Amino acid sequence: MHNAGVEEVVVQRFITPVLSGIAFVRHLSVELEWVQGHLELLADGQASPDRAIISRLGAAWSSGNFKPSRGLTEELLWDFLQGVLRVFHYVPGDVEWAWDGRQLWLLQYRPISDYGWRRHLTAANIAEILPPQPSRLVEYAQRRAAGSIPAIMARWDSRVLQDNEPFTALFGAASYINNDLFLARLADWGIASSHYAEEVGGATPHLPWRPQRLVRSLPVFLRMQRVARGHLLTLEKHLHRFDRELHALKAQGADGQQLADWFTRFYVFVVQGNLCIATSLASSGGDLLGRPPTAYDDLEDCPHRLPWETDPATPRPAFTDLPLQAFPTWPVFIRIAHRTGLPGMRGYYLQVREWYRDNLMRLFFRLHHAMPIADRAYWFAPHPDIRSRAGSFWQDGREGTEQATGFMIYPGQVQGILGKDILLEDTLDPGRHAHYQNARAVIARMGGRLSHGSTLLRELRKPSAVLPNVDMAWVGREVRYVDGELKLVKGQACNQIRVDKV
Repeated sequence: MHNAGVEEVVVQRFITPVLSGIAFVRHLSVELEWVQGHLELLADGQASPDRAIISRLGAAWSSGNFKPSRGLTEELLWDFLQGVLRVFHYVPGDVEWAWDGRQLWLLQYRPISDYGWRRHLTAANIAEILPPQPSRLVEYAQRRAAGSIPAIMARWDSRVLQDNEPFTALFGAASYINNDLFLARLADWGIASSHYAEEVGGATPHLPWRPQRLVRSLPVFLRMQRVARGHLLTLEKHLHRFDRELHALKAQGADGQQLADWFTRFYVFVVQGNLCIATSLASSGGDLLGRPPTAYDDLEDCPHRLPWETDPATPRPAFTDLPLQAFPTWPVFIRIAHRTGLPGMRGYYLQVREWYRDNLMRLFFRLHHAMPIADRAYWFAPHPDIRSRAGSFWQDGREGTEQATGFMIYPGQVQGILGKDILLEDTLDPGRHAHYQNARAVIARMGGRLSHGSTLLRELRKPSAVLPNVDMAWVGREVRYVDGELKLVKGQACNQIRVDKV
């Protein structure tokens, strides 16, 4: 063979399997197909495979089961496939495997980046701030930042790196929030998923409270609180750094691609700040120390605040200088409470969140005007793939059976025409503050307790609620809203929708 010019030869052991299959493997789950005998029976279509989905998250993510066969158990197969994943640095892969009656063999591993997992996605939150068809600029940044953002969460729980879940995932080529990234942490921490669903909006599969895991996670929670609260005090410095970078790029005559790459880095920073603020809110222990006014208290002359303001491609008024606003001034006692981790800080962290968002919108305003006219036709054009799904669902296309949560945002008693006097919104876009201010009341079909829109409506003291089950046939008819309850009036049918029934 040497004389024939063959320099290297690979010799492989021949396996005679009694069971073999294909597995799509990620840290959170394994999606299996298997047949009796050799894998070529499956590849050639000579046999119909058995199928199962095994997940560490729980029953909602699982389907079917792997019954012991020829000495191979589900536990042995799971451990083997997770071991393969670990060798390949937790990069999800397509694994071909075989069982010869005594041991498992790895036949082939191929990394995969595009697969319809049994993964829970949601349009909640993202639908509040971005149009169904965001610009190419936003989608470019979202897709490139999706893999980097989870590393931020690894600062307080390194298991995030094993999960290797993206921040957003694609369905129908459009981006949605990947709930599994967050629900995997809740499952390990022993926190019920209902807590997450109420705060961000939408619905999630059931994850129960697990007191033992909760107690074991206390050191993680303390680390999260310390890291997150500490990061809040650095936000102003980093905002000014990105502001200087954008100013320099504009002065240099940067083209659309350069600005898109800057925006990708900025997008990671934006989400990092929001995650740290959300963590501070979650551990704030209520608002006993007060609720100072937020940026929504003064929106009279704010050309940077408008519907779909989170997309820099959204048309803006003519350029005007909008300097970044300074971090809120806190009394000495509040600064001490913040640094020492005292409870009761929710009101002040809401103030920080809206200060942060207002400054982000100022930078988005500048980015819009920094984009060269010649490049706007491409970067400001709608991305061709539309986010067509509302609420929460599975990436493999299955509908969820979970019911979204309704709640009252602000109490009050109001009567008027639904869709005119009383606004009916799919989601609560904070950029529609002028519309909310002029309405008698606002009802949303989807939203979270801590969303920007909910915060705005509380600041406006506007009677409002999230009611997922509002009948669209009521639009154009007179209704009465009373503290989270909506019903038809004036001799019409006495149907009603209440928060406690949603």
